[in-house]
Amino acid sequence: MPLTRLIDFARVNDAAAATRKRLQKSAILAAYFRTLTEDDLRLAVRYCIGRPFSTTDEQVLFIGGSIVRDVILRLRNFDPRLLHETRIACGEIGE
Repeated sequence: MPLTRLIDFARVNDAAAATRKRLQKSAILAAYFRTLTEDDLRLAVRYCIGRPFSTTDEQVLFIGGSIVRDVILRLRNFDPRLLHETRIACGEIGE
């Protein structure tokens, strides 16, 4: 997946997460989903709901917080202490 599409996906999910209004969340996601090809739509929906594999597939991702932390530290060259303090202050690693 090209980086621009992944960034768009992240921005749309952030916008949906930023509101408590279900109709607004639906509108945000619907507008994004309309721009996707059929194959990309399948993937986007699966990832949006947190189930990248079909319900009949027994595969799991096994991606936990430590893997995400290690990737962030490697890609962004963050100080591990600063990342930890920021995560604690914000309540989640995404911030």
